[in-house]
Amino acid sequence: STMVLPQVLSNGSRRAFALLASTLRPSIISAVGASRGVATEAGQLRKGDFFDFKGKQCMVQKTSQQLNNRKLFAIVEFRDVETGTKYKETIQAGDKFEKHWVEPLNVTFLYADEGMSMVYFQNPETFEQVEVPLVLVGAQMLAYLADGQEAVLQCKDSGEAVVFQPPLRVVCKVLETDGKVAILENGRTVPVPSFIKVGDSIFVNPEDESYIERV
Repeated sequence: STMVLPQVLSNGSRRAFALLASTLRPSIISAVGASRGVATEAGQLRKGDFFDFKGKQCMVQKTSQQLNNRKLFAIVEFRDVETGTKYKETIQAGDKFEKHWVEPLNVTFLYADEGMSMVYFQNPETFEQVEVPLVLVGAQMLAYLADGQEAVLQCKDSGEAVVFQPPLRVVCKVLETDGKVAILENGRTVPVPSFIKVGDSIFVNPEDESYIERV
């Protein structure tokens, strides 16, 4: 499988490390960038934090707090980054969880394998391939990724990608429309204004598949 270099290394060190990558086993490379974790109270979790919950690797999507019987509770909404399953838990604010530091990695889309199980990106600085499970990207999102499309991966210190951040907008061509819904060239359907015609190119938010504007 493709090896991803630890994000804690500087750009110069990463390039030097890349020259040695082919001679090292993946287990050795993984050990170099072993993931950091720090005990964090539930009440200190914030949107975007990556933490472990009952053996699951999760990303916080929303937090709030409430007082109940003189005890402070944290209401945490989060997503299992491996399965995409969303959860909402009410947790005592003082309960501790292991939070991991993640860093953004700008990448460009290359391709998905024939079995549609893995998606491949490229680090434009080092030209390394970055292998990401399709479940992390999502089949819906994959439909909006064209060759060279820019995106962002949130990676642990080990280099493992744990969150895929899609582009905010992509250009799509309308193949069919009834004045309310358009069928795009990627096969997806998007609600559109009545003035959108066949052949028009439009901006779409790939995360919620909403129309933004005509190009």
